[in-house]
Amino acid sequence: MLIDNKAEEAKTLISSMLKEFLSIRNTGYELYCHGFMVWGVAPACTSKDMEFHEEMESGDGFPDIVLKKDSSETVTVLEFKKGENDRLSRIESAEYATEQILKKIYAEPYINEQ
Repeated sequence: MLIDNKAEEAKTLISSMLKEFLSIRNTGYELYCHGFMVWGVAPACTSKDMEFHEEMESGDGFPDIVLKKDSSETVTVLEFKKGENDRLSRIESAEYATEQILKKIYAEPYINEQ
């Protein structure tokens, strides 16, 4: 591509490949969920005195989204998984996300918070 003077096409291809194959934190499937949450939920959190963290190091990994109300002891950890279009697959995906949250102790930084 670059030899044929198609720099824009090469740039687009390389960018998409980096996002799909080399991201250490999320997959191409999760990018849509992240974008929606940042666009739709983050502004609402700010107006409600809530902290919004995306892929912040926590426990032994990087949870997708963490929401925390400043005046509350409640912390919400969100982990996105892609399920197929059948009920069983969606249930398995949800269980896998829950296991990941617990196994990687994503809530650890908030447990002993004063």
